[in-house]
Amino acid sequence: MSECTRPIDALLVAELDELRGDADTDLGRHVRACPRCSAAAREIVAANGRLDRTFGAEAVIDASALIARARSGPPRTGRLFDWPRRWIPHPIPP
Repeated sequence: MSECTRPIDALLVAELDELRGDADTDLGRHVRACPRCSAAAREIVAANGRLDRTFGAEAVIDASALIARARSGPPRTGRLFDWPRRWIPHPIPP
């Protein structure tokens, strides 16, 4: 059996049923057949479970949006924060 060369990106944005191998999709079938991707998918599902336990069921984390945001780089404003910097002079006592 040859080493899988699929990029991990597809697993990072996949639905949980695909990661578990339950879905009848190309990725779901691949996860069932490929030991490397199956192991990575199990790790992602386990990490998702830890996040659910940490943040509770009410927190919904859109992993694909977080990944896209992280890959987009720093803000385009050229500043670290969006608010303007202001120096407020302190009055000099008499």
